[in-house]
This record gives sequence, structure tokens and C-alpha cells, in this order.
Amino acid sequence: MEPHAARGSCDDELAVLERLAQRFKRGALELRELVEQQHAVMGQARLARMRDAATADQPGLGGGVVG
Repeated sequence: MEPHAARGSCDDELAVLERLAQRFKRGALELRELVEQQHAVMGQARLARMRDAATADQPGLGGGVVG
């Protein structure tokens, strides 16, 4: 095997590894964004539940007997 051919093969493998690393980083970024979005949605839902629970517990806002 010629030294040039061996070096080319190594360069090809290095390029493949670099592309894999870039894809991994991009995937990690996309996952982080998804988690942040879902966290924000869940946080908003939790606040809405807390707000609804607070109004249901307030006296004088319904639930009385009319008669």
C-alpha cells in the first residue's frame, strides 16, 4: 500500500468522524430546544391549574344554595 493511499483513507475516516460529531451536536441542540419548549408548556399548564384551583377555593363566588 502506498503511503499516499493510507493517508487518504485516514483523511476520509477523519472527515466521517467530523460529520458525525457535527450531527451529534446539532441533534443535542435540537433536543435541548425541544426540552425547553416542553418545559415552558408544562410550566404554563401548571400555572393555569394553580390559578384555577385558587379561584375555585375563593368564598362567595358560587356554590351557594339559592332559596
